[in-house]
Amino acid sequence: MKRVLGMLIALLMIFNSTVILASAKNISFNGVEITESDDDVGEISSISYNDKEKKININGTVAHDTMVSRNEDKLEVYRIPIGEHVEDVISSESTEPVISADISVKFHFSIKAERPSERFSAYAVVIRGASGEWTTIGEPLYASVDSPEIDMAQDRTNYKGISTDLTSNATAVAVGSAIIPVRFEELLSRSSTGYLYSLQGTHIYFDKQYVNDLDIKIKSYGAIGAKIYLQFTFDSDGDSGVVALPTPEGASAVPDMSTEQNLTLISAFTDFLCDRYSALSGIILGEKTDESYPGAENMTAREYSENYAQYMLVVANVARAIEPNMDIVLPLGDADSYTVNAQGEEDEFTGSKLLAGVSEFLDCSHIGRFAYSTMIETSSVPYGISEETLQSKKFSAIGYNGINADKADIYSAYIETLGAEYTSTPLGFIFKWTPSADITGNVLACAYSYSYFKLMGLSNIYSFVVSFEALEESGKYTAQDEISNIMRYIDTSSCFDVTEPQLKALGVSSWYSIIKNMYS
Repeated sequence: MKRVLGMLIALLMIFNSTVILASAKNISFNGVEITESDDDVGEISSISYNDKEKKININGTVAHDTMVSRNEDKLEVYRIPIGEHVEDVISSESTEPVISADISVKFHFSIKAERPSERFSAYAVVIRGASGEWTTIGEPLYASVDSPEIDMAQDRTNYKGISTDLTSNATAVAVGSAIIPVRFEELLSRSSTGYLYSLQGTHIYFDKQYVNDLDIKIKSYGAIGAKIYLQFTFDSDGDSGVVALPTPEGASAVPDMSTEQNLTLISAFTDFLCDRYSALSGIILGEKTDESYPGAENMTAREYSENYAQYMLVVANVARAIEPNMDIVLPLGDADSYTVNAQGEEDEFTGSKLLAGVSEFLDCSHIGRFAYSTMIETSSVPYGISEETLQSKKFSAIGYNGINADKADIYSAYIETLGAEYTSTPLGFIFKWTPSADITGNVLACAYSYSYFKLMGLSNIYSFVVSFEALEESGKYTAQDEISNIMRYIDTSSCFDVTEPQLKALGVSSWYSIIKNMYS
């Protein structure tokens, strides 16, 4: 009896272990069974876009055990448009696979992708059974975008940056990097004149005068070897043709990437500019994009992050086909959500949540590493510098709750730790300081000099860009002249001589006495 009982226990253990080893998630969706297997049923090894042939090429393998057990099944490929979910697309009675074939150990699919919506969709490879049940091979993926490995130059050749309409003054101070705003509504011509651009049967005209002005700026900066970044912006109610997501009042517009119109226009803008300007180093997509979240009543934080990541993918796909080393930059406001005690409420959308959401989406939807950079945008004056403190000589870096020059090390450390969790993470960041219209004279000179030296100690900063946009928009075109001599020599051996007046104004004899990590 004991022997029989032992055999029964042994059989039960074998049966249980077999069930565990073969376990899988079975989900019924619209009456069709989906199997999300715990086993490795196969993999997509590459997915790329051939621009000459206008085709998406997909390669991969089916696992041996899957091949043996499902040798009568079919392989199918489905196009998953931006904003749609794989379960909804594949289970829809109106959806047909774009291509199918008998199951095989190795597979290769070449799919026509002439329209932007076809080029920029994700693609899912599915094993389909005779009864309609299906299993996806991995996650739906977007065509691969070769990502650059940007060399963080330790000599800080491109560290000194500027953004201004007065290009001649900017080149005179020999900046190493420049940000040039590109407004879509001004780039697009409202008549059938200007520079003609054709895309899949669509004819677009770009405004001739606006493009000519860009030509001059880019040629001027290119002549001095500066890294040139274009910053894409548009108004949500403007005449750019780009459909914007709902945004909070006063926030920068973000395109809705689920529309064919936006895919067409954004890819056309990117292709035209990158093809025209070989000197470009990067493209900044928007302004303070964490502040543009439309709220939970319009979309979830995850949906917003995915929509923005898809914007990055579309621009990168087009730009890097022309210039493989093109940097794609995600701009953020200066709200601090990068420390444990500053993460914000659970339902609050923050810069750290946007970065994590974007990196997670890129990891899951893209083979390999998608490299990108970020930019902090702020108007904060560091070290408490003001007319009053310059008179009293009482300064303090404490008091501002956001990321400014004094607290940029917090952000710098955050994006470094982000790399431990995700493969697709920021390579580094640009720091863009836009002094407000009421900042001039000694305050401007002291704040600029202090910020320049303070930020230089961060190992993953690309450039410190001072933007005169706010001052120029208010009609003040002399602010740049006030610090032009400082800017000209601050990155030379005369840096301490040229900033000596600012040291005296701050009441110290050396920058080292107030900046501990200088040149570290």
